[in-house]
Amino acid sequence: MIRMSMHLLNRYFSAYHQLFRNTVQAQVVITDKSVALVESLETILPNLRRLSSAKLDKQQTEDLDQYTGQRRVLQRAFTLLRLMARDNKLVQGRLFDRFDMLLSKSGAEQELAECLTEVFTGNSNTCMKITSNKVHKIMNLVTVHKEAVPQLLDLLNAIVKVEELDLPLKRNQSFVMQYFMQYRADIAHVIDQDENARVKILVNSGSTSLQYLISMVDMLATCAEGENRHIESICQTIFSIPELLKILTNEQICDNFKLPFLRFFLWVYLNTAGGMIESGAGDMPHEK
Repeated sequence: MIRMSMHLLNRYFSAYHQLFRNTVQAQVVITDKSVALVESLETILPNLRRLSSAKLDKQQTEDLDQYTGQRRVLQRAFTLLRLMARDNKLVQGRLFDRFDMLLSKSGAEQELAECLTEVFTGNSNTCMKITSNKVHKIMNLVTVHKEAVPQLLDLLNAIVKVEELDLPLKRNQSFVMQYFMQYRADIAHVIDQDENARVKILVNSGSTSLQYLISMVDMLATCAEGENRHIESICQTIFSIPELLKILTNEQICDNFKLPFLRFFLWVYLNTAGGMIESGAGDMPHEK
């Protein structure tokens, strides 16, 4: 009788112990609203499973009236995955293993890009495991969506540098710049236009190209970080020192919009492999 009682207690404890371990890994029982969250998930997960294999073609994606419900499901699914992946290396790793499958989904590109960005945020392992082929696929999506999904450039930014460790990855910088130059004619129109047109975008906070321009400059600045002479020389053909100074001193431009340009100035002209003299920054006028 005692042996059987101990056996039952052991099974009871083991079942709850395993449940607790799984819960900790999933990071759901960490707030006062955890029970409500579980009940909500039980309601929506059957639909998510049913729609998980669905893929909209381009024509279907554009037909918002017919597919609004499915688009909303995809948006919420990617948002849920993004929140689950935050500071959770286990979930980040599992999403990375399904990177190609996730990248093939269409209909909620902004939320998808934000979700995948979380996979690399603060995780040096996933950043080091990224391949040239995956970066190529992301850049292909940039050519398709351009200003509509600037979050794809933020994704590339997260791949290039582990921000939390202040660790730029030269290998990933090379991948991104290689495909940036390959597709520059298709994606870089926002920075290759004349100086007045770029300033007009920055002054007009309602411009659809604003976030795309800022994200692209920030990505290029991150690629140049770490004293890479080849990348610096490419970036120096995009913005000259006088152009950068005009943007940084323009009172009509919001200070938050200037930050990527300041980083660009720092890593392309000031903190460079060739030094300030070679980059031309040493010729800047200054007060004695």
